[in-house]
Amino acid sequence: MAHSVESHLRLDIAQYDELIRRFIPGYDEMLKELTKYLAFYLADRPHPQVLDLGTGTGSLAGLVLSQIPTATVVAIDTDPAMIVEARERLAAVLPRVTHLLRDFLGPLPAGSDACMASLALHHIPELTEKRRLYRQILGALNPHGIFINADAMFAENSPLEKWMRANWSQHLLVSGFSQPEVEEHFRQWSTEDRYFEVQTELRLLHEAGFSNLEVVWRRGPMAVLAGHKGASVLAHK
Repeated sequence: MAHSVESHLRLDIAQYDELIRRFIPGYDEMLKELTKYLAFYLADRPHPQVLDLGTGTGSLAGLVLSQIPTATVVAIDTDPAMIVEARERLAAVLPRVTHLLRDFLGPLPAGSDACMASLALHHIPELTEKRRLYRQILGALNPHGIFINADAMFAENSPLEKWMRANWSQHLLVSGFSQPEVEEHFRQWSTEDRYFEVQTELRLLHEAGFSNLEVVWRRGPMAVLAGHKGASVLAHK
């Protein structure tokens, strides 16, 4: 599943961090809440390993590494240019990061205490394929591992979609895009992206074997969902 941010979002790599905030409603808040959740649930693990699917420029990895000083990250991405950007961003903590240039739909490295993804899994178009990925993630996690995913989540071809897209369109307009540009962005994204509603994502996680499912955060079309592997997290904590 090769994917280039430059071709998908029509950006120069150097502009990605600035422009992603114009594209995504609540981007900083979304990553902050995801990171806070991981930091809380990994607090009792001395040296947690976190698997980052579709790491991009490494912005989420950087937040996690700063909030969990004993953590290491295994960062996966299919775009060589993004790996270069991530290495530059994380240069100060590079010994704590392993970068893998590969498709995350293939075999995943085992032994992680957590797996995270941000704005990456909407590139998986089919329910069966996404369910299979969730099962692979579950298998790659250590006992009591955590999976957390931040992405656009809403039902396509439904009344709710109209509200979600209107919300998203307003964010883009306020961010300085013209109406024709907004329409062109949605048209371009529709050639590669597939969104599923929160209820569907939760069902897929349950079917894959995750428990203690949680909606960690939600704002307009964006949401953060989490699932746990194994026994009750209350018993674990």
